[in-house]
Amino acid sequence: MVADCAYGDNDDYRAELRRFGLAYVLALNRRAGSWALAYVNPTPVDAARVLAWCGPDDPAGWTRVERRFCDGRHETWWAADASLDHGAPTSPTAW
Repeated sequence: MVADCAYGDNDDYRAELRRFGLAYVLALNRRAGSWALAYVNPTPVDAARVLAWCGPDDPAGWTRVERRFCDGRHETWWAADASLDHGAPTSPTAW
């Protein structure tokens, strides 16, 4: 199951997914916290702030992504993997 933050922030919805044994990836509201150890980033905004960006010549943790559009043009975008819940239990029942 994949869903946006309208469902990701809903405790009852997550409980039902666990009850049925379904795997899920749910978005969190950018200001919503999650279970995390004290030394990790508790919100998506905090996690994004940690990502270093030193420019295209020194992108650090960022990856170049070539975006191609249906009209033939293309643009260079950059993507990074913001880490939430680093070190948290991997079982969905931890929620």
